[in-house]
Amino acid sequence: MFIAAFLSVLGLGLLAWIIVTLTVYALPAAVGVGAGLLAYKTGAGATGASLVAIFVGGLTLGVGQRLFEATRSPALRGLLASVYAAPAAFTAYHAVLTITEMTSPSEIWRQVFALAGAVAIGAVAWNKVAGSVHS
Repeated sequence: MFIAAFLSVLGLGLLAWIIVTLTVYALPAAVGVGAGLLAYKTGAGATGASLVAIFVGGLTLGVGQRLFEATRSPALRGLLASVYAAPAAFTAYHAVLTITEMTSPSEIWRQVFALAGAVAIGAVAWNKVAGSVHS
């Protein structure tokens, strides 16, 4: 019983670490998956859709990084960082909500934890994006 509890906590910790580490890539991943699904639905097949998804996701990441490097205005940099952090916060909200559905009987507390997770992950993503380019 203690081993199961320890492994559960370890697994949740690993999941949280993965979510925090990958937050910067939430927008490129979402755009890439969307493009891949569109390509698949229009007849590109699984291989073609995968290549489209990888290309468009990488392009989204690269364009965002170049825009951030080229922009000197703190307001525009903040806006660009927010565009990249918003999908991370959205994803974190749903991830935490799903995890707390298994552990908390109270809907209010599930929402509180989900919102806190969204704010925390969104802030980490914003800091990662905003701090990723040193000018």
